[in-house]
Amino acid sequence: EPNCTFWTHDEAALLYACAKQVGGTWADIGARFGWTTAYLLEAGCRVHAIDPGFISPAFLGRFQGNMSAYCNDNGYITTHSMTASQFFRKEKDFRLSGCVIDGCHDTPEPLNDAIDFLKCAKSDCVIMFHDYRGQPIKDAVKSIIKLGFQSKTYKTPNGVACCWRYQSFTPPEHTPDPRLLNT
Repeated sequence: EPNCTFWTHDEAALLYACAKQVGGTWADIGARFGWTTAYLLEAGCRVHAIDPGFISPAFLGRFQGNMSAYCNDNGYITTHSMTASQFFRKEKDFRLSGCVIDGCHDTPEPLNDAIDFLKCAKSDCVIMFHDYRGQPIKDAVKSIIKLGFQSKTYKTPNGVACCWRYQSFTPPEHTPDPRLLNT
C-alpha cells in the first residue's frame, strides 16, 4: 500500500508496553493486516479489529491468516468490516480500556474516532494515535488534552502520541533510534 505507513518495531513496542499495563478490551481502528492487533493480543488484551477493508474477502483473509497464531475461538479478536464511526454507532454495550487510532487521517476523522471511542470507554482509558506528524492527528491530541487527558508524544519515524485518563498509568519511556529516524 504505497500511501500507508505501518507501525515500526519501536512504535509497536510502545503500543505493547501501554496495552500490557492497561489490559482489558481495545478498539484497533485501522487494523489493516493485523500488526497492531497482534501486539495488543500479545499484551493479553481482547481486540475489536476495525477496518472497512475487511469487506474484501482477500483483505480479510490476509488479516485472518496473520492472526492464525492466535486462537480466535476464545473470542479475543472480533473483526468489524466498517468504519470506526459505524462501529461506535452499532456497538454500545461494553466498556473499552484502550484504543489505537490509525484509520482515516483526514480532518476531522482522528478526532471523531477519539470522541466516538470515549462514548464507550472506561473512565480510566488510553488512546494511542499513530502518524502524529500529521496535523489532523496533532489537532485530535490537542482536543483530547482539553477533555482532561494527559499526553506524551514519541519521536519515532511516524510519530506516536499516547493520551491517558488513567490514575495509575505511566507512559513508557522511549529513546529514539537514530537509524530509524533517518530513513
